Amino acid sequence: MSQFGADKWVLKNNPETGFYVDLGCHDGEDLSNTKELDERGWKGICIDPFPCNFEKRIGKVVKECVYSFPDLELTFDYSKDSPALSGISDTLGIHKNHMYMNTTIEKHKFKTRTLESILDEHDAPKNIEYLNIDIEGAEFEVLRTFPFHKYSFKLITCEHNFEQPKRNMIQALLHMKGYICVKKEENEDDWYVNTKWDK
Repeated sequence: MSQFGADKWVLKNNPETGFYVDLGCHDGEDLSNTKELDERGWKGICIDPFPCNFEKRIGKVVKECVYSFPDLELTFDYSKDSPALSGISDTLGIHKNHMYMNTTIEKHKFKTRTLESILDEHDAPKNIEYLNIDIEGAEFEVLRTFPFHKYSFKLITCEHNFEQPKRNMIQALLHMKGYICVKKEENEDDWYVNTKWDK
């Protein structure tokens, strides 16, 4: 089941089968926003440098570190004790101090990919029903260079962890692209609907 009911919200707003992109998917079973979509016959792409528990999942699993620009060599801080909090060292936000003080950190080097290149590589549809983005502080970096004119999403859930100014920057960017925030404050994710969706 998902952490805050995002999967139920997506299915309510899009009851027919669709396509999803789960960026920062982490665990395919525990607190997954897309596991139930798989079970309802959706297709999709799950992206994470360290995905786990995807043996029973249907969606494609892509082991990559996604960022605003490709082919950058960045350090990824992986927490052996709290892997869900892991992320790119330079953009890790609210959880970074906790991770360094309370968990064992492994540092890994990755060549970055863009979300666009992964969607291109896997022949994703140009109109995608759902994007979940949960990459521990790098959300704005990925979204700011994304070609929204090329790929459109009906629904987006985006983690912000109440971090400013990142949260306001994400909201402003998505609003400019035609997405309105329909749910916020209750948890560390904001939920968006595309006002220009026309599949």
